Amino acid sequence: MPLTMLPPQLLQTIVFTGQLNISDVASLRLVSRAWNQAFTSTDFCRFCLSHFFPFAPETCGIGEAGTALGSFNMVQGRLHRLRSKQWALQREFSFALDPMSDDCFSPDNIRIIDLDSDKGYYLMTESDSTTVRVIVKSLVSGQQVLVTVPREELNGIYMNEGKVLLVYGRDRNRGSSMFVLADCRQGGDGRTIWSASVSTPVFPGIAGLASTAADGRRRLQPLFNDHYIAFLSGLRGDGTSSVMILRFEEPSSPESTSAGLHISPLRVSPQTLISIRPDTVGKYLLVAERFLHQDNLHRVVLVNALSGESLRAYHFNVSPLFKLIPERDMDMFFTPNQSEIIIYGSVRSQEYRQGGIIGQVMVAKIWGNGGAKIRYLRAPADGVVPDTVETKYCPELGLVWHDEGIIAFNSLNLLSPTAGSGEFLNSHNLCPILWVSMLPTPTKARKKLCIGKSWMCAEFNAGSFGSVEVCRIAEPQLPGSDYNQSGSLRSSWILETTTTENSSVGFEMGEEPPRALQVDATQLAARLREELGRLKEGEEEKSGSGGGERLGWRQKINWEGKRTWKERLFSWK
Repeated sequence: MPLTMLPPQLLQTIVFTGQLNISDVASLRLVSRAWNQAFTSTDFCRFCLSHFFPFAPETCGIGEAGTALGSFNMVQGRLHRLRSKQWALQREFSFALDPMSDDCFSPDNIRIIDLDSDKGYYLMTESDSTTVRVIVKSLVSGQQVLVTVPREELNGIYMNEGKVLLVYGRDRNRGSSMFVLADCRQGGDGRTIWSASVSTPVFPGIAGLASTAADGRRRLQPLFNDHYIAFLSGLRGDGTSSVMILRFEEPSSPESTSAGLHISPLRVSPQTLISIRPDTVGKYLLVAERFLHQDNLHRVVLVNALSGESLRAYHFNVSPLFKLIPERDMDMFFTPNQSEIIIYGSVRSQEYRQGGIIGQVMVAKIWGNGGAKIRYLRAPADGVVPDTVETKYCPELGLVWHDEGIIAFNSLNLLSPTAGSGEFLNSHNLCPILWVSMLPTPTKARKKLCIGKSWMCAEFNAGSFGSVEVCRIAEPQLPGSDYNQSGSLRSSWILETTTTENSSVGFEMGEEPPRALQVDATQLAARLREELGRLKEGEEEKSGSGGGERLGWRQKINWEGKRTWKERLFSWK
């Protein structure tokens, strides 16, 4: 039987076993018309979306409506642009650097970049002794919206999808605050669309160099979506605070116990609180904490955003060998359909990262039965990722990134029954690397990298001045631009590759540059036939075993006693 006539389930099994990666699927479509039809079928493309990009909005039906092939190509295109460094759009901004304080907020020279929204926005401020000019520019069209606000008692400026949140301290004696939400989106005019007062001070977040992202966000700053604002109250005398949820309008839900402000019973502090994460539908809030005095416990608490009640706690477990190491990276996300929670973690130690693992991804259901699944992300070559550097995870594209580069992974293999729950390491839950890109080293300029859903940016700081370049990784379906392109932009920092010692820009591939859609199709076909032969032999062996019950992979490991040192090292129970 020709390969292209095989049932879709068998082709999916071949992808399951890791014989085909994302680039291979694209290459096989070019072999012939029959191969293109087999590898662009609706069922196969839906499977590839679920296998390679389980957390992309298109996989969950949240993105733009279209065919399965179109959705798969859109997500694959974002990953391909990161690797090939061919952007749909690039913007560059220069600025003067000001010293930052961990405790005090200053409205001078603020820079915030929205990398998640499709249009993309860049916020900057100009100030004098009495007023602050907030300028929001659309990264697509170049349109600017200017809002001038009083400087006195201004304690915070934040942005989400072009909407700007201003926080004022109204009464120092009583500690009350006022929120003002302004519409600075493309087509907006900066008008106030909502305002409210609360009888508590607002914690502005921590702006230390180690905790400030390249997109301008501060750790533990107020965050907001279309439904509510989540923030920390001012610190009490013992250094603790409360997580507060202020809704824009009261929802018609029986779960809500009171109107307006909801206070979570969690007692937190900047020393124990890692981060907070709002959802997109206005129902939940995630709070990540760590407790060094309790065996270095790291957990994520699910909070009801309608009442402030704590609903569930998810413990992020690692091997006992790493429990006492204080420095761990940790982040959490909601899946696009808001039914599961994704928790990423990485231990900052040489034994962990040079032992073959760069991080762990845990996927847990918000409600319902079924335990969590843990997948391990394979580490690049020794020394590529420093032992103490902070890493971040992009679930939509399956990327780990840090200030020095990007590591892309082929698949989390969540659909494979042989991968297990991740209690022990095996070849199916250890995710292989797809490609690696690293910034050239060493350079005198301090670098910051940040990746969002639709954009990415890199910031280079040297002396008292810096620059940031923003590149679009989403589909290049953009309207006309008002930007003047004549000499206003230099070549992209990521398109330039250089080995000169004095250069402070450039992105260097950790492997051979990709040749898009030029993989040897004959070699891929041979790999497919070889895998089909192995699958056939496995079925024959199973049918000829006399009907006896076969041991599962976990039972087999325990029975044979052949667990490797990595399996013992990274077992999390």
